[in-house]
Amino acid sequence: MLIKGARVLTFNDHETAYPEGDILVEGDRIKAVGPRLQRPPGARVIEGRGRLVMPGLVNAHMHSDETLFRGLLDNMPLEVWMLYSLPPIGYGPVPERLIYLRTLLGAIEALQSGTTTIQDDISEAPRATLDGSEAVLRAYRDVGIRASIACNMTDRAYHEKLPYVAELLPDLEMDAIRATPAQPAAELLALAETLLDRWHGRDGRIRIALSASAPQRCTDDLILALDDLSRRWKTPLLSHVLETKTQVVTGQEFYGKTIVAHLADLGVLSDRMTIAHGIWLTEGDVALLAAARTAIAHNPISNLKLGSGLLRLEAVRRAGVPLCLGTDGSSSNDTFNMFEVMKCAALIHKITSPVSNTWSSARDVLAMVLRGGARSVLLQGQMGVLAPGALADVVLLRLDAPAFVPLHDPVNHLVYCESGRDVDMVLVGGKVVVEGGRVTTINTGAIYAEVADLMPGFLQMMDRAYAASRRLEPVLWQVYERCQRQMPEMNRFATLPSEWEWSKGSP
Repeated sequence: MLIKGARVLTFNDHETAYPEGDILVEGDRIKAVGPRLQRPPGARVIEGRGRLVMPGLVNAHMHSDETLFRGLLDNMPLEVWMLYSLPPIGYGPVPERLIYLRTLLGAIEALQSGTTTIQDDISEAPRATLDGSEAVLRAYRDVGIRASIACNMTDRAYHEKLPYVAELLPDLEMDAIRATPAQPAAELLALAETLLDRWHGRDGRIRIALSASAPQRCTDDLILALDDLSRRWKTPLLSHVLETKTQVVTGQEFYGKTIVAHLADLGVLSDRMTIAHGIWLTEGDVALLAAARTAIAHNPISNLKLGSGLLRLEAVRRAGVPLCLGTDGSSSNDTFNMFEVMKCAALIHKITSPVSNTWSSARDVLAMVLRGGARSVLLQGQMGVLAPGALADVVLLRLDAPAFVPLHDPVNHLVYCESGRDVDMVLVGGKVVVEGGRVTTINTGAIYAEVADLMPGFLQMMDRAYAASRRLEPVLWQVYERCQRQMPEMNRFATLPSEWEWSKGSP
C-alpha cells in the first residue's frame, strides 16, 4: 500500500515533515517514508493530496464498561459517582452480548476520531469472568483496533476500600454489602493467566495488561502477584493512584503514609507501571515515580468533570515522570475522543502559573499521546511515529475543513482546532479500518440498533442497582466531606479551602 502526495508529519526525533510525502506500507509495518516513493507492483495507492497524515493516537487510559452510562451523571465526586457507574449492590451480570456491543460502541468512536490504540481497564460486575473478558477481546479483534486490555482487579469488599464507610453504614446496608463478597485473589490471578495464555499477542494487535484497580482496593498480596505476572510477561501494570483528596486520607488511614510510598515499600514501582490520575501526589511521591520511571496517565477532562482536582503537570514534567494521556471512562468524560483530551490538557494548565515558558505546548501534548502512549503499552519505538519499521497505524485528516483553513502550524491545528470530525481514513497494522470517516470493519448501524433494543432490559437492572445506591449515597457524601476537610494545607483545587461554602452542605 502506498499513501501518495500527502502532507506528512512523522513525529520522529527530528520532527521531519513532508509537504508532499509518501508512506509505503508492507504488511503491518511502515517500509518507507519520504517524497516520490516507488509504487510496488500491485500495491494499492491511496491518494493523499489534500490530506494531513500523522501517527494514530493512543488512549492510554479508558474504561469501555462505562459506555452505556455516557451522558447520565453530573456533579458527583468520584466516590459518590462510583455508586452509579459501578454500583456495589445489585449490578450485573451484564449479558455477554451487551458487553460485546458496548465495547464496539467505544471502539467505533475511538477509531472515527483517530485513535488507533486503546488501553482499556475493564470492570465487570459482580465479579470478573473469563466469558465477559473475552467478549471485550472479541469486540476489539472484530473492529480492528489495537488494544491493551486489563481486567480491573480488586480483592477487597466495598466497605474495606474507603475510610469511615464501615462505621457510618447502617446495619441493613452493611448486610447487603456483605452479601456481595470480594472476589478471591487466587481466582483473579487464574483469570489473568488464562487471558495471557489465550490472548496476549493475538492477531498482532491484542495485548493483555494487568490492573490492580487501586492499591486501597487490593490486598498487598494481590498487588505483588500482579507485579510478578507483569514482570514475567513483560506487560503493563496499571492502577488508579491518588485521584482524589479522599485517597490522600485513605493512604494515611490504611498505611500511615502516602499510597505511592506504600507502593514503593512493596517494590512494585517500575517502568512497566502506569498510574492513572496522580493528582494528589506529594513532592516525595513525584520523586519516587521519577526514580522508578513509573508513568502517569493524565485524564484532564475526567478530572474536571468529577471535580477531582488539577494534576501539577509542569512539576511532574520537570521531575522527569513519563506522561501519557487518556479519556478515562465514557461516564466521566463522556467520550473516547482524544482530540478533546489533547486540547483540554494543553489549555487547562496554562492557568496554574503566569510563567509562560513552563506551559505545555501543543507539541508537548502530542508527545504525551504518541510517545507517552506507546511507552505506556510497552511498545515504545514501534508506534506513535511514522518511520521505517514502525507499526502502520496511520491517520489521514482532510485539510479542506475549517480546522485547517488557513493552515499555519499543523501541530497547533491538531491540538487547538481539530475535533476528530475531519478524520477521513485510519489504518491499523496496515489495514484500512476507517474510510470516508466511517468504520468499515463492522456494520455500525446494526450495532447502534441492537444496543437500542437491549437497553430497556439493561435499564431495568440498573433501576434495582440504583435504588440500593441511593440508600448508600448519604454515607458517601459524609465520607467525601470528612476527607475534604482534612489536611487543608494540601490543595489541588482552583480556589482556597477558605472559599469553600460547606455551610450549604452536600446533596
